[in-house]
Amino acid sequence: MVDGVIRSWNVDEGWGVIDSAETPGDCWAHFSAAAGAERV
Repeated sequence: MVDGVIRSWNVDEGWGVIDSAETPGDCWAHFSAAAGAERV
């Protein structure tokens, strides 16, 4: 699991880009991978 801050988010499609010190560059994320989130 990676902790990060959402940089941008596509609400309609349920995905976005997060920034994290643990991953270099952009990190694509889908709402289904967010811990404890039914919908982000």
